[in-house]
Amino acid sequence: MEYNLLSSLRKYRPRENQDPLENFITEAFAWLLKNNKNFSDSFLRKILIRLHPYSSSGLDLQLNLDCKWATQMNFGGIFPDMVAELNDGTLLVFEHKVWAQLHPGQLDSYKQFSSVKYSHSYLILITANESQHLQDPDLALCWRDVYTWTQEWLQSEEEKPDFIFLDFLNLLREEGLGPVAPVSHNSILSYYSARNFKEQVIDLVKQAAKRDWHQIDSRISIDNELRRGKVVYEMSGRVALLLLTNGCPSLTTGFILDWEGYHIPPILGVRSPDFSVFLRFSDFRNEYPNMEVYRDFVKILRTKIELLDDGWFFYDYLNDPQVSEKSSWLPIHIRKPMLELLCGTTNSEEQVDRFMQANELILTQILECQEFWKLREIFKQKSDIAESSNELAKPLDSE
Repeated sequence: MEYNLLSSLRKYRPRENQDPLENFITEAFAWLLKNNKNFSDSFLRKILIRLHPYSSSGLDLQLNLDCKWATQMNFGGIFPDMVAELNDGTLLVFEHKVWAQLHPGQLDSYKQFSSVKYSHSYLILITANESQHLQDPDLALCWRDVYTWTQEWLQSEEEKPDFIFLDFLNLLREEGLGPVAPVSHNSILSYYSARNFKEQVIDLVKQAAKRDWHQIDSRISIDNELRRGKVVYEMSGRVALLLLTNGCPSLTTGFILDWEGYHIPPILGVRSPDFSVFLRFSDFRNEYPNMEVYRDFVKILRTKIELLDDGWFFYDYLNDPQVSEKSSWLPIHIRKPMLELLCGTTNSEEQVDRFMQANELILTQILECQEFWKLREIFKQKSDIAESSNELAKPLDSE
């Protein structure tokens, strides 16, 4: 069956506050899939293999690739961009984004509808870049993946396909959705907002510093004398607050904006910096790793964090075999992607609230560990002894 591309594109008209590019690309892409079975089979194989990378089910599905492609199917009043109905009853639901973000709960709505109507369904999200890969789709791709797959298919075909395939690739490339250039389309779009990003993060943490931290624990104190009187500690890619610096170990809480100095890649890679609460040793760094009380503390705290089961990651820096150059300054990181921490917030007050809620949760887990306080008491005694020894070693003033 032939599908008329121009008729498909004619259905859409520019709408206020909506970029028609997503619909335009969707209809052009769907037309290629509907009108060239070889291309459709090739694309479906790529999808199915990625949906079933460790089982034979994906290969089994490849034997039944006959499918019906459709755009804007009515899912009870909501309309995913594109669907593929396979002849074995499987439904592939595609949501396409160019530079826009998903609406809250958008993918969940598609999942709920398709799971009721179809025996097997999968949700595939295609976006401009990885930072838009949210809401847990079954498979997340970028348009540059579609570009590469289409280009590979064109090179493998013996007969020269219609010119429209090359036009489609040109469209993706011109819109910054093809292979990533050194100065990418997305980098250009985000340049001005990114320039202010660090200052906005600093302001968030400064506002948090003004809150009443004693509501979390009366023993918490914030060091506000560092860095020429600044409350926020800006150093080595961190924007953070220093807590409990009247002893060792102390704590640091905030955001890692530049991770390279820590050799700890962000949880979501390039999609988001991490929020992190660190255990910090400003002294005794050659002693504590071999202490039994420290090892007990790490074991207990790890268990407590893992029981939270809310997207928190416990990271033991010193015991990571992937890190060759280890530093004992910040051995424990309790992390969550900044993107997830602040997801759904709409103003600065909500973001500070979320920051404080995260700190209350994690700091409570730490400060409830008796081993943490035992460490501080041990090192306080060592510091007192060292200070007394230094005093005794001072020469007496001659009378």
